[in-house]
Amino acid sequence: MTQLPARSRAVALLLAALLLCTAATGTATAASRADGTVVVGPNETITDGLSAAGGTIEIYGTVRGDVQAAGGSVVVADGATVTGDVQATGGDVTIAGSVGGNVDIASGSATVARNATVAGNLSVAAGSAVVAGTVDGDAAVGADTITLASTARVGGDFVYDGTLTRETGSEVAGDVREDPSLGDAGMGSGFSLPSWLGTAYGFLVNLLVGAVLLAAFPRFSRDVADRVAGTPLRAAGVGLLALVATPILLFVVAITVVGLPLALAGVLVYALGLWVAAVYGQYALGAWLLSYTDRTNRYLALLVGALLLALLQFVPVLDAVVGFALLVLALGALASALYARYRAAGELASA
Repeated sequence: MTQLPARSRAVALLLAALLLCTAATGTATAASRADGTVVVGPNETITDGLSAAGGTIEIYGTVRGDVQAAGGSVVVADGATVTGDVQATGGDVTIAGSVGGNVDIASGSATVARNATVAGNLSVAAGSAVVAGTVDGDAAVGADTITLASTARVGGDFVYDGTLTRETGSEVAGDVREDPSLGDAGMGSGFSLPSWLGTAYGFLVNLLVGAVLLAAFPRFSRDVADRVAGTPLRAAGVGLLALVATPILLFVVAITVVGLPLALAGVLVYALGLWVAAVYGQYALGAWLLSYTDRTNRYLALLVGALLLALLQFVPVLDAVVGFALLVLALGALASALYARYRAAGELASA
């Protein structure tokens, strides 16, 4: 395979690093996110929909358009707003916010929480399902155990396949009827997704991407890890600066006639860049932990970091805190390392 010259390769990677920073703040368009933890913050607005894959996917803000989410855990939190449809696949799926369209869930366990409002229809295939919120349209639920809670309000029919527990106070405007064909379509008792499946998938994919990065850029990867461990305050400062400044820069570029196509192309680069930074963060964590032993194998460092991050998916608050901190550190170290390589290449070319 023909490689780019060092300077061109550094510029390309620097562009990726800058574009990926829009993930953590502000308004994004046509977002695609893949990471151990994917979070849409309370003050964040995403336009043109969201496609997300990860161990944990949490939506606290606003998504204008449809959401496609696949992960070990998927949450549309109380106070969150999705204006379009939601298609969620995971070990555990919880809808607690407002959805303007239909909701389709395939999961080990599914919950439409008390404060949830679904403007369209609800379709669920799960091992266990709880409907406690408001569904304006019809609801079709196939699961081993189904609970229609006292706070549930369904504006159309409630069709189910499985063992139904209907609590006193639940309201269904249409018919409540059992339909075994839901199970024949793959819903209900034959369907089950283990909660660890999404986490394991993200772990393996991150290992593969990390191995490619370490093999293709061994010195550069080591440099990034060294900057995270050696100058963490500097790395964090650069990372936070990038998070604040990049959305402004991209907005300025997007509003120009010539810059709009570049901004659109940048969406794809941004998704790739986010992934690269997340993997480098895991590698840096593993390398720092191994520095306290006599082992210095870079692939072992990647394995240790990725495994630790995967295990943290089962600790809801801690995984988000650690994941964000690593992302900020890795972004700063990545940007600093790329800039240093770019300057060195420039000095060599002019010599």
